[in-house]
Amino acid sequence: MRTSPDRGAKVIRYAHKGEVVSIYCRAGGDTVQGHPLWYLVIDGRIWTWGAARHIDSIGPAPRWH
Repeated sequence: MRTSPDRGAKVIRYAHKGEVVSIYCRAGGDTVQGHPLWYLVIDGRIWTWGAARHIDSIGPAPRWH
């Protein structure tokens, strides 16, 4: 999880496989393994960006940022 939807942005936390996170919205960013979307995730009071390539979205697609 990073400070912006950019592979070079500072890593501020790690989410482990199977961890449930709340997705606020989606946005375009750096491509990760062929996937250009990122999710803005809220975890308590911390807002972070995670590459959509590594996050399984359940339910309707998150709104665009």
